[in-house]
Amino acid sequence: MKLDAGTETVFRRYDRPLTPVTLDQIVVGLCQLSDVTMQALFAGGPSGNADPDFVRPLANDSLEAIAHALRAAGCKATVFGTGLMSDRDRLA
Repeated sequence: MKLDAGTETVFRRYDRPLTPVTLDQIVVGLCQLSDVTMQALFAGGPSGNADPDFVRPLANDSLEAIAHALRAAGCKATVFGTGLMSDRDRLA
C-alpha cells in the first residue's frame, strides 16, 4: 500500500482520488489487513505533500532507528533513499 498523505487536505490535493473515499476510510481499511507493505514518498515544493507543519527531514540514523523499532515489533522495514547526514557524519 502506498500512502503519501497524513491529513485529509493533503490527501485531496496530492492524491486526488477519483472515487468518494476519505483518508480515514483508507487508514481503517489498512488496519483490517493482516499483511501490509507500506510505502510513502515525501515531495517538497508547492505541489508536494511534505507540509513543514507535519513532515520534517530525518537523519539516516533516525530513519534506521525507526526501522529497527518496527523490526523489533515484528514488522519488516527497509529504509530507501537518503535522509540527512547525522551530526556524527557531518562533523567527521
